[in-house]
Amino acid sequence: MWSYAIVKHALKAWAAYTMATEAMMSIRTPARRGCILNYHRVSQLGTWDFTIDSWNVTPQRFFHQVRLLAEEADCISLDKMLRLVQSGPHVKPAVTLAFDDGFANIQHNVLPIIKQHGIPVTVFVVTKYIGSRNPFPFDGWGFRNWKRAPVSNWRPISWMELEDCVESGLVSVGSHSHSHLHGSDCSDEQLEEEAAVSRELLKKYLGSGHGEFYAYPYGLTRHGDVPSAYIQALRRTGYRAAVTTDLGLVSPASNILALPRIEATGQDLPLSLLAKASGLLGPTRLLDQLRRSRRNGISPQLNT
Repeated sequence: MWSYAIVKHALKAWAAYTMATEAMMSIRTPARRGCILNYHRVSQLGTWDFTIDSWNVTPQRFFHQVRLLAEEADCISLDKMLRLVQSGPHVKPAVTLAFDDGFANIQHNVLPIIKQHGIPVTVFVVTKYIGSRNPFPFDGWGFRNWKRAPVSNWRPISWMELEDCVESGLVSVGSHSHSHLHGSDCSDEQLEEEAAVSRELLKKYLGSGHGEFYAYPYGLTRHGDVPSAYIQALRRTGYRAAVTTDLGLVSPASNILALPRIEATGQDLPLSLLAKASGLLGPTRLLDQLRRSRRNGISPQLNT
């Protein structure tokens, strides 16, 4: 019997080709919408495990995605995105690239490519694990493959590597919480702590320009990952905006503390990613119905 993850891989590939075809036939129309693309890992894995989703895009695929977006879209910072969607219609798709979790390969594989194209990105980090020598405890692929995969494929980023990214002038760093807990499992006090501690650490180590934006762990509103108490905790702790994993484009009507995003996958051809950014989301909506609120994974004992 095919596993859920294998079926999901196949559907992502089908969706990518379908949307690439749609993109070639589509006609742009002015819109007051923006797309926040949601990435995780950018790495040459070398270890294939189709029974679990790696959330990975190879550096080669990422390069080609970015090159087309740089030509055909307005690739802008999250801060500028929020201002642009309020300013009036624009013809080119407005796109912000965002990375969850905070893998070391952000510095190694993402930074050189965005430097080459001059594209800003936002990296949402889980502050408790910055500098850890173990996989993230919520990274199912990393836990399953950490002994046989290169360390750079699963290692969390360090503070020094984050500083190098920030010094490029292209990377802003937001919070992905302190411990990556499920919002539905937390008390109001825990939600406040997750938001406040991570923001304080980012400002302490990286400066006042960081820790302004938040990405909810798991982030699916309909599965209870973003309860109203979580939104209120972010408001009290001073975040300017926050992103979910709810599928959609950002518009003037979007909740500033619960913005939708669109997943960028390793199966996405450059044209299919451009189609997503343009709002052609039919196949992606089908995939969205299959999503789970929790990642698949196992947690073997690791040496610290």
